[in-house]
Amino acid sequence: MVRLTDRREFKAKVLAVDAQSDVAVIQIDATKLPTVKLGDSSRVRVGEQVLTIGSPDRFQNTITAGIVSATSRTLPDGSNFPFFQTDVSVNPDNSGGPLFNRASEVIGISRPRCDRSCKPSARYPRAVLASRYRT
Repeated sequence: MVRLTDRREFKAKVLAVDAQSDVAVIQIDATKLPTVKLGDSSRVRVGEQVLTIGSPDRFQNTITAGIVSATSRTLPDGSNFPFFQTDVSVNPDNSGGPLFNRASEVIGISRPRCDRSCKPSARYPRAVLASRYRT
């Protein structure tokens, strides 16, 4: 079930699931929804300012800002894992919100990734996720 800030609720159809990023693509049958412009996540650089919008603990429309501190990491097996590491605060209930660049374009999806101190936060680049979900 998907609940919008205007209190409308919709049944959702799962189109794709990515176990590695713990992200799913869903579809709802709705009209008059707001839209956002998709940015080029491959152009994101360390030091860039970003912000995320979400609804932690069912509160509406929280916005947090920060900077990108990394754009990928090398895993212990030597493979490269693409994500944006930022200092933007993300609560576990706020996962899945858009990550915006300074041009108000969506460049990723927010998802908390906790270590002992619950930092840093991982943001999955839009381009990486989009390539996994193309139909």
